[in-house]
Amino acid sequence: MKIVRIIGFCVLMVSTLHLAGKESARADFQSVAAKSQTSVQSVAPQTITLTAGGPGRTVTMAGTDLGFISAVQVVQQGRPAQGFEVELAPPASSNRAFEIKAASTANPGSYQLRIIIRAQRFDLSADVASVIVKAGESRLTSARKEKATPAAPPSQAASKPGQASRALLVPKDTRVIHSTGFNSTVSTVFTGAYFNASSCGGRDSERKTTANVPNAYFKQEPLDRLEYRFTDGEKDKSATRMDRAHIRRVEIRACVDSWELALNGALIEGGQFKILFKFPKIQVINTRAMQEKTSFGIYGDEWDWSDSFADSAIQDFRFSGGLNIFLAPVVENGNLSYRVADVRWEFYEPLTGWIGPGHFRLPEVEEPKIVYYKDRSLEIIRQRVMGMFSDEGVRARLSSALTQYIKSGDFAGRTIVGVSGTGDKIQVTFQQ
Repeated sequence: MKIVRIIGFCVLMVSTLHLAGKESARADFQSVAAKSQTSVQSVAPQTITLTAGGPGRTVTMAGTDLGFISAVQVVQQGRPAQGFEVELAPPASSNRAFEIKAASTANPGSYQLRIIIRAQRFDLSADVASVIVKAGESRLTSARKEKATPAAPPSQAASKPGQASRALLVPKDTRVIHSTGFNSTVSTVFTGAYFNASSCGGRDSERKTTANVPNAYFKQEPLDRLEYRFTDGEKDKSATRMDRAHIRRVEIRACVDSWELALNGALIEGGQFKILFKFPKIQVINTRAMQEKTSFGIYGDEWDWSDSFADSAIQDFRFSGGLNIFLAPVVENGNLSYRVADVRWEFYEPLTGWIGPGHFRLPEVEEPKIVYYKDRSLEIIRQRVMGMFSDEGVRARLSSALTQYIKSGDFAGRTIVGVSGTGDKIQVTFQQ
């Protein structure tokens, strides 16, 4: 068979290595739906010391297949900690860097690092990496100055427009969401979420799509396969002579061969929320063909549909990529929410196109039929993923998580009155 179905399992492995006479823990991860194993072997520096409100630090992870890591979070007692910004560098295999910064709202103390691989979460032990946050001097100095310095009269403030302009750059009633914070929130909400599609089963009940967001959404809908029988004229046109016999193609079939979309990170782009659902491996439109061969002048089937020859007689169509979901931020009832702005496919062209053995006996008929079926199936999936994100249950869950994230710290209990986005950030305005 041309298609080998691989089911990936996520496995957390902890191994013990000896270094300078001491044992140090190493966290080994096997990524979801992928053959490769992601292994974080070390983090430099091992102890990441930050100052609340101070400059960030560059941290480098070493290991194998680190490109599968979609996010790095800061956690405390198993829960994501507030007041941190983590920007992960582009995918790399053996060395992966990230920038980490503690905001002025971060509480002093000890923290852990959490690695997100697809929709799975793994906390690194303190022997591999730890985060220490110290109190920021700027906050203490600012507090002392505020207590010691009397407020300037209105006329004095009005006479210094330069100071007023600088103050408007960071309004006290606004908060900004960056890609790191959004990715962390999405990774938590969509843990275990997936979208499957398959129409290669032998029964109608097996040909379906399945959309799942745990505790929020589950829906299965039918998905058909292509079955096209040649006209008499097309059969005759496809005929060829071999070993004193005539062979002609009479029917082709095509189906969606166990596609699976999984969460592959989230960011802010063009002033909108962007969530990526990708294929963890190359996916295929699986094709088969039935041929007839003459025996004593009478045509008969050359093989059965289940025969490997039916599978190898005609080429498959492969592609790699995924869906980009764009969500426009909105305010609803004093909370942060979204509306679905767009859902569109993005493919990796070098891994897209015809593949495998076999050939078309009538290309002008077979190729358009299969390509049309492929495009129609992709559009059905796009619409169903759009429906998943538009569902009230999914919107409520993600909106609740976003609101909880943005209303943390000094903004707890505040009412959101406005939201706007530009570039790689979303700015939320609170009621004064």
